[in-house]
Amino acid sequence: MTPAEADEFDRAKQQGTELESSPADPSPELSSKLEEQIPGIRFLASLLKATIFTDLFVYHAHMRYVYPTEQERVDALIEAHPKFYKLCRNSDYIARAVLAVVTTGLVAAAAGGTIMRLFFL
Repeated sequence: MTPAEADEFDRAKQQGTELESSPADPSPELSSKLEEQIPGIRFLASLLKATIFTDLFVYHAHMRYVYPTEQERVDALIEAHPKFYKLCRNSDYIARAVLAVVTTGLVAAAAGGTIMRLFFL
């Protein structure tokens, strides 16, 4: 390594910057464009990200334990009540599945009703 390269390395190390800039990740841009183009996709995404019962578990850990970080509180409650944690996680999966089925059913019913009225009635 030449002295110039060593100086550049030391400068970059002190400043905390990269020597070469990484290419931008296009995936966040694609998802935001998709959400803007299709009506209701943001609503569906929020439904599938919903963690109702896990949020209840985290709230319970927050109220019960006085550790400095939330992760330590949750870890302590998981250790104390592993069955309650599994119940909350599985209930979230079931709730997401029910929400997805109901939403799909409503969309299918609306589309089916429109087709029936247009072509058969």
